[in-house]
This record gives sequence, structure tokens and C-alpha cells, in this order.
Amino acid sequence: IYDHFKQKGVDYDVEKEIYTNHERASHLRLVNWKVEDFEGVVLNGNKYYAVHHSDTHSNNTHANDSTENLIYPIDGVDITKLAREDTITLQNYGRPYVNGQPSGGYYR
Repeated sequence: IYDHFKQKGVDYDVEKEIYTNHERASHLRLVNWKVEDFEGVVLNGNKYYAVHHSDTHSNNTHANDSTENLIYPIDGVDITKLAREDTITLQNYGRPYVNGQPSGGYYR
């Protein structure tokens, strides 16, 4: 199939690379978080890794800039507790606070 369409002027590999490059550029332009926003990551559900930021003052260090950051294992982290804390943080992200508590309404 690939050869058939390649003979007609449609090269799958070229088209895929154009599409992939476009998506990558779009992601980098629109990503709304930076590596320095995070203290660490959980990999495979059982290890906590701290992120070392080589340049914490950079405004353009994104998660996929792996050459800019190092990760290393840290023992003794309660992954379940960490997941609960992260869930609460993410659920309340962007909500205004009144008297130290998240405000806003919700349906019951």
C-alpha cells in the first residue's frame, strides 16, 4: 500500500514527519506547565523521583527538555499519600480562595 501511494506522489514517511513536527511545535507553543512547577514524579507507580532543575530561573524549560533536568530516586515516599495530596491540589487548581478555603459552587 505504501509503495502504491508513494508512486502516486504521496510518501507516508514524509507526511508523517510533517505531521509529527507540526504537533510537536504546537505542543511546545501551547504547553501550560513547566518542569520547575513540580517537585518530582512517580514512575511505574512505585518510585518517587525528585526533579533537579539546572536552570530554575528559565521561563522556557518545558517537561520534554530532558537534557535540562535530572531525576533520581528517593526512598521512603508514601505514594498513596502523595497521590491524595496531588488529587486535592489538581481539583482545586485555579479556584479562588476565600479565608484560606477554595470557593465557588458546585452541583450536588
